Amino acid sequence: MRAEFFRYLSVGFLNTSVGLTLIYAAMYFGAGDLLANFIGYSVGFVISYSANSIWTFRERPSKMTAVKYFCLMGICYATNIAVMTFTRDILNFSSYLAQFCGVCAYTVCSYLGARFYVFSR
Repeated sequence: MRAEFFRYLSVGFLNTSVGLTLIYAAMYFGAGDLLANFIGYSVGFVISYSANSIWTFRERPSKMTAVKYFCLMGICYATNIAVMTFTRDILNFSSYLAQFCGVCAYTVCSYLGARFYVFSR
């Protein structure tokens, strides 16, 4: 389980790096917070599902796990948006820091859901 956790963190680091880079680039080029977030997470979904199913949890990708993963990511994405807008609009964090807070919430939610729901043995 320890090795699995570190593989998940590695995939998460790659996924977060790519996702945040795309989010920040989209914001830099004029996209609003929500559109930028959607762009980053859409690309991140493909990277995350592929790497986590094959490498982290060592399961062959299937239609069932893809559907479960997609549903989980919807919940995690909603969590991300809620945290991002709360920290930006209520706590008055900068948009960049609010995006980072959303990423942290998404990461915790996605690991727990992937480990205990999508890829549970």
